[in-house]
Amino acid sequence: MKSLISKVLIPILFILQACSHAKNLQSEYAKVPLEHLLDSIGNYQNKKIEIRGYYVCGAEYTSVQPELQSFSDNKLYDWTGRIWVEDKRSKSMIYCDSMSNRTVLIRGTVDSSRHGRLGEYPATIRRAVIEVQ
Repeated sequence: MKSLISKVLIPILFILQACSHAKNLQSEYAKVPLEHLLDSIGNYQNKKIEIRGYYVCGAEYTSVQPELQSFSDNKLYDWTGRIWVEDKRSKSMIYCDSMSNRTVLIRGTVDSSRHGRLGEYPATIRRAVIEVQ
């Protein structure tokens, strides 16, 4: 009977503890609509946030934007409508190609003192974790 309890009960306790830890990690990020973040970026300096948007990346750019727009349309695009993303993962183009132009969930820390490549962005999301939705 003891071995049955230890074989069943202990793994269940470990699973419950892992689920609780994952939930706590998610709750430390404030869910913010991307459009609101862009309108009030200063209010989120050094805050951990969670946003949804379209991820765009390539050899020299990586950003999130509220709506899908081709990078080739950049002559008509207001660059302040995108936020630079510093991803925790590899910067390989294979990874980029699999996620670009897709809806993503991003968790990271806002840094309004960093403006991405060439200083064109209103802020950077540092230490970003990106999940395809």
